[in-house]
Amino acid sequence: MKKQIILIAFFIIGITLIEACSCFTSCGCGGAPEVPNFFDFKKLSVETKQGIGTESLRIEMIPDSIEYLAMRVPELPVVGFTSAAYGCSPNEPGYGGLKFPLTKINITANRLFNDTLPAGTSLNALFLMTTEPYIDQPDREFGSAEVASVNALEMFPPFRGGYYESVFFLVTKEHPSNPALPFKFTITMSKSDSSSVAITTEDVFF
Repeated sequence: MKKQIILIAFFIIGITLIEACSCFTSCGCGGAPEVPNFFDFKKLSVETKQGIGTESLRIEMIPDSIEYLAMRVPELPVVGFTSAAYGCSPNEPGYGGLKFPLTKINITANRLFNDTLPAGTSLNALFLMTTEPYIDQPDREFGSAEVASVNALEMFPPFRGGYYESVFFLVTKEHPSNPALPFKFTITMSKSDSSSVAITTEDVFF
């Protein structure tokens, strides 16, 4: 009789542990609600910085007018031995990154940058991009291993960490032929749903 009780106890403990583990992976146990796992943005916030190491200009962009979206139908709640009290905490909304990944970035200026780059011409070749956070060292220059070509979107997709970690940078070390004039840079981001978002910086003096 004692052996049967012990076996039943071990069985219940085993089932409980299995369900507890599934809580942490699915966030569907105990009736905990699913959260939208992707996000989309309709606007961008922009800030410029200069004189960081050898960088002549750094453009920082953060998604704005956020909309949270689900990629799939939420799972039905699971009822079992365990409850939501075992730590089945859903992720933050938008944790999966962009629902409609960026397909193209185009950078232009409102005036001639040099003799070969008139106003409105793409300046992508002058810039590099990075999504590396710099919270601990805001005035640190990005290293060569942290940046990539603006056209390398598939290999280094912007905003891949989800909304709460979504900061995107464009950096250049180039200078215009006439640095005394103010420049406004327009960044246009095209997304896989054929929509696009554009933002223009304030005046930049080199």
